[in-house]
Amino acid sequence: MRTNGRSVKIAFIGVGNIGRPLAEHLRAAGHDVVVYDLRREAAASLVSAGAVWAESPGEAATGCALVATCLPGPVEMERVTLGPDGILGSIAPGAVYHALCNVLADVLHQSYFG
Repeated sequence: MRTNGRSVKIAFIGVGNIGRPLAEHLRAAGHDVVVYDLRREAAASLVSAGAVWAESPGEAATGCALVATCLPGPVEMERVTLGPDGILGSIAPGAVYHALCNVLADVLHQSYFG
């Protein structure tokens, strides 16, 4: 994803076995990547490579054009999107939210439409 040849600021939440390689490719492509995971050590290699660590999903989403989540299931999806430090309280108008996981349709619907 490029905008007029410029890098895009991307939040990547959930950088475990599947999310970490995806976030690594985004960094390698020259994008500014902000990461969050419940386990800070899961993001250590990304931070060492230049990604920025966020203290919460909401902090990760702040100011990003794209927010991607790669989470194991609906419980985690609900916490990350709707929780007190969730992304919906911080995501910018016009930003894209891309959920890279198998979650129940009703959780996604509640995330977007309340």
